[in-house]
Amino acid sequence: MMTPEFQSITPQASSQIRFMFPFFYLSIFIVPLHYISSRIAEEKEHKAREGMKIMGLTDAAYYKSWFVFNLLLMGFTCFLATSIM
Repeated sequence: MMTPEFQSITPQASSQIRFMFPFFYLSIFIVPLHYISSRIAEEKEHKAREGMKIMGLTDAAYYKSWFVFNLLLMGFTCFLATSIM
């Protein structure tokens, strides 16, 4: 559905928007993916989980912390994608 504001854009501008939109939309989701994968690799490299388990961390607390962190990160990402749309 094309809104009146979208139809009032000059054809050259709308073609540029159509050309660049997938790049920006894809980059919104690649940045968190890179961050999460690098944090997982860094955690395995430093053996942080094993150290925390020795100090008394339970598996439930560990997984809840990752869930909350990723929920906030993906919530921000979805908000950003929605605002761009």
